[in-house]
Amino acid sequence: MPFVQGKCENCGGILAVDSALKAAICPFCGVAYVVQDSINYYSTTVKVDTINANVVNVSDESSAEGRLKAADAYMKIGKYTEAENEYKKVTELTPQNHLGWLGLIEAQTQKYTKRVASKSEIEQLEDYAKSVMTFAPNNVGESLLQEYRAYINSEIIKNNNEISVLDEDISKHNYELNKTKDENHTYSETLIQYQTRISLLEKYFRAYQTSGNTAICWIIGLLLSCSSFFFLLIAMSYGKGYVWIILLSIISSILLFFAVKGTLKNKRSKKEYNTLCHEEIELKKLIQSSENRINYLNNEIKNRMVLREKYN
Repeated sequence: MPFVQGKCENCGGILAVDSALKAAICPFCGVAYVVQDSINYYSTTVKVDTINANVVNVSDESSAEGRLKAADAYMKIGKYTEAENEYKKVTELTPQNHLGWLGLIEAQTQKYTKRVASKSEIEQLEDYAKSVMTFAPNNVGESLLQEYRAYINSEIIKNNNEISVLDEDISKHNYELNKTKDENHTYSETLIQYQTRISLLEKYFRAYQTSGNTAICWIIGLLLSCSSFFFLLIAMSYGKGYVWIILLSIISSILLFFAVKGTLKNKRSKKEYNTLCHEEIELKKLIQSSENRINYLNNEIKNRMVLREKYN
């Protein structure tokens, strides 16, 4: 059933007429009309003077029919914004003209090729479709909206798929974010322990350097060892004085024992200190890396939430 545009000669209403019929009844005024005459009347009443890539001139700017013709012309040359403006004016001048509402749908969707992801856009298009159904004569609304229905259903399916992908990404990022936060917390606690131990070792080194006990033990122990050896030679010459030699040897041995123990302890402490300092540096790097990762994940979640909001 090929529908074309016509115009009632009695009331001026814009008609969607079946060109296969010879006559019909105007849904606006109830007067019978000749189909071919209404088509001719529509075509000759309003004239589009010029159509080119840049300009569409309308002979009567106050006429809804003229603006409808201009909008159709803009659609043909792909100037959808200009066409949409003209269709809006048509709906303002003659709200009962279903072709204006249908034109708004086609202009906003760029003849059903534009991606529509916003819920507000879909709601607006659905409002236009309701107007088409309300004002289209002869129950042709569904036929006129057949392509639109297929298009909008396809867009809704695409949107639902994209929402699922975004929700999955958000869930994965949240899981990774929580895991990274736990790692960062562990690193931070370990770093505090290392820093506490380093602080204690630094205090030990300062105390060690200030007291000089190990150095004193070395000096006195070595002097007593030398003295005991000297007295041993004398005792061997005179055959007496061994008690003092034994006493000096014991004292020097004790002092040398503490000197060796202090030296080894200091060496181990320095080794531990250097290891902890190295671990501290590595932990700080890990903490910084995890903080950067946390910031990155937060931004990714935020960006996906913004995209997700468009569909709501």
